[in-house]
Amino acid sequence: MKVRPPESLLLRREELLADVRERLEARLPSWAGELVDDPSDPAWMVLEEVAWMAELLSGQLDRFPHAVLRQVVHLMGGRRRPASPALAAAVLRPASAGVLVEDAARPGALQIHSSRTEAHEAVSFVPAEDRVALRPGLVSSLVDIVDGELFVVGQPWSERPDVDGQVLRRGEARPARLLEEEEISWTVRSADAEGTRQRLQAAVDGLLAEGPGWLGLTLEEGEAGELVVRARIDPARAFARSAPGGMAPGGDLEARWGTLEGSAWSPPVRIPDVPGVPLDLRGSRPEAGLRPGTLLLPEVPANQAVRGLLERRPVPVPAGVVGDIWRALLDRDLSLASLRPRTRHTVRSLPALGEPDWVPAALEAGLWGQLAGSGRRSAFSIRLPERARGRGALRLGLVVPTGRDGGLPRLHLHGLTEAEGVEGGTLAHRVAWRLPVPGRPGRRQVEELVALDVELDARHEGLVLLCEAPVQQALLNPVLLVNAPVVEDDRVVDIRRTVPEAVSLRFGDLVTPEVREALLAQPLPPETRSLLERLPLARLEVSDGTVLSDFEGVSVAASEGELVLNAPDERGREHRVGRGQAVTVAWYRRTDGAAGRVPEGALHEVDQRAGARVRVLGAANPTGAVLGEDREGDDAALERIFGSSQGMPVLASDWERLVRLELGERAQAWRVQVWTHAERALLPTFLWPGGRRQDAETRRLAEALRAAGPETLLVVLGPEDGRLSEAELAWARRVVEALVQRHRARLPLVRAVEVSRLWSLRVDADGVSATQRFPTHEQPEGTGFLRDAEGRVARPAPGTLLLNAVITGVHVAEGWGP
Repeated sequence: MKVRPPESLLLRREELLADVRERLEARLPSWAGELVDDPSDPAWMVLEEVAWMAELLSGQLDRFPHAVLRQVVHLMGGRRRPASPALAAAVLRPASAGVLVEDAARPGALQIHSSRTEAHEAVSFVPAEDRVALRPGLVSSLVDIVDGELFVVGQPWSERPDVDGQVLRRGEARPARLLEEEEISWTVRSADAEGTRQRLQAAVDGLLAEGPGWLGLTLEEGEAGELVVRARIDPARAFARSAPGGMAPGGDLEARWGTLEGSAWSPPVRIPDVPGVPLDLRGSRPEAGLRPGTLLLPEVPANQAVRGLLERRPVPVPAGVVGDIWRALLDRDLSLASLRPRTRHTVRSLPALGEPDWVPAALEAGLWGQLAGSGRRSAFSIRLPERARGRGALRLGLVVPTGRDGGLPRLHLHGLTEAEGVEGGTLAHRVAWRLPVPGRPGRRQVEELVALDVELDARHEGLVLLCEAPVQQALLNPVLLVNAPVVEDDRVVDIRRTVPEAVSLRFGDLVTPEVREALLAQPLPPETRSLLERLPLARLEVSDGTVLSDFEGVSVAASEGELVLNAPDERGREHRVGRGQAVTVAWYRRTDGAAGRVPEGALHEVDQRAGARVRVLGAANPTGAVLGEDREGDDAALERIFGSSQGMPVLASDWERLVRLELGERAQAWRVQVWTHAERALLPTFLWPGGRRQDAETRRLAEALRAAGPETLLVVLGPEDGRLSEAELAWARRVVEALVQRHRARLPLVRAVEVSRLWSLRVDADGVSATQRFPTHEQPEGTGFLRDAEGRVARPAPGTLLLNAVITGVHVAEGWGP
């Protein structure tokens, strides 16, 4: 820790008392301007005494040499904070299918850079994964399915042609057009072809004359004497009687609509935005006509073409309706019941327009109802060229909102094959890693980029993924990156003495185990933490064959870029290198700190060693990088280590404010309660639930508090109107622990934290006002019992501080008891 000495460590008592007065007035606004120095006030006298002692003792520190102070502070854990690397994700475009491998003994075979700017040199990122399966392919569509309606929302990421076709982003939604060409056909074969044709034609004509007006039917002769009945949804046919010439006569226009016998379904339609139609009707559903089975379009101008007056909503014909149409034909002529038709349900695929190319196969396989589900889903498909197919893993990614429980939305993955189209069974997959996405303007939801490894068979030519949440981006071949490029040094250091020997490296801001631990203290998902824990950091090779990995047994100054041989590392381990031996500094990692927080699209220059298994032709980061901090400067370190504690959290309310800021919008509606050791020690306390009803989590918390010292905080959080899930609690615990970790170097009185779930309680009482809200440390008037959402009941203890619960309501019931 090379920090210049402070000018003075003296804490003047006048400034300390002014700070106390300011804090009290902020805590108690009603006392603002009334707090005066009153020597007769016992409390103020104690404050003055403490301030005098602080001034006296701090003045004595100025008499000590700075070297002594620095050693004392170093032993207490005070040192300049090193730089921390950023994390990002990039989509890679491989030349062929294969596995991208990072050699643990010599990593850094692939580096992805940003362009050099006037403010900073090129920022380099490397894969944080040791093995990634890559395949050439195309993200062919991104759609939303809302209550069965199909909307195209995907648009290409045109800013980076390096990965053209591998990234689709959410854009403006439009109805899918491929259903305009939806067709149902029944193919039959009969020994009496002519007789069957005549009977089928008569049935078709009868159904056209008396059936629903939106149904169009034709009978054609197929190959080898087959007969084909084709059905299409044609809203314009409904005006055949009211506008036989195809042009409206003017005024109110009636459409013969109706339904099939035995079916209540009819195609959903709306009035489009076309000239001549009243403005208040455009985009709305047509009204029911005066006669049953009709629709009414009021005030249609004369000579308005009726084709296009009703726009079909993008909803496929349900599988049950397909059977209803054929049964309606059979009802016209019972002699046709012996026919066994071959049914096909098809639409015309329009991939060039971003239409979902998997929908025709899903309809033909009868899987549309299963895949579309109910409510809202997003879906995208990935197509693989023939050279990229085969058994193994496929890496894909999606940007989705994080659930309130911190978990992922439900995913359904189905293979695409040439023979079967869409498979009914789901594909095996696992989450490779998750990365928070930097917040975008106007969006309050927390989003994550989720990378999946999906297992494909040799017959698969792609897959379709359906997500029960809106997908913001669909990605192919995303790889987790870290701003920790490898520096291949290969310098040989000859050891001539057995005393500690310093070696200056070519770069500062090294990535050491200490830096990695600070990065892991961030609230990262467990899958991402697991990858970073396995990331190799450095390699030193001793001439006797010993290999020192990750600077083990070697002292390292991360900020200065200096290591000391024959000196212990931060954990007290030391590897003695004898005189006459040589140490090769094979490689180590460095970081660019805050400069690593590059925006989306900034990483696009690829640097790869020759002879790689998979050649990467292009790369780009579809989202901005996260985390990344510069090394602490001299002034900041001086203020943090030797400065006063003004502005630092002291009271429980200070910690509550910091915890709320750290949790952010995701926990905006949560309640946060912080209990210091003083509150827990001076007042009788109680944990919910008490007695024998305690669950495992409450028992663990009770044991931890019994063993906790005065340096431990208790943070209780959660919504007042519900129960915090395990995933939400785990995320909040990581966030709060990282917050305390950052402050513990400056605040030795707070070095640990316990984070627990808040329970919402109701008072079931007799004779209590139902509108009164009670603090958790007072007993409500009258007698009653406390009850939580899980039905557990206990009697409130008077004058007791209820640590992990809050009373949010009262239920009055005469004579009520547990």
